[in-house]
Amino acid sequence: MDILLQDEKYRKELLSYKEKEGQMSDESFAGCTANVIIIKDDILYCANAGDTRCCISSNGKLIKMSKDHKPDDDLER
Repeated sequence: MDILLQDEKYRKELLSYKEKEGQMSDESFAGCTANVIIIKDDILYCANAGDTRCCISSNGKLIKMSKDHKPDDDLER
């Protein structure tokens, strides 16, 4: 990613993706994501970091297990 950001052509392309997502700042393209699921004693635990989400299907119904975290969210400041 760092190499791509050094080339103006690729930098503009990457910025266009951020604009489509409503992220106008070009300060950082860095980030990470992780989801961890643990089942213990018939209880499912879910933890996540970054802008990733986890969901499961139970009897054909979608169950949201986590919410993505973004550095510009009010709760993250």
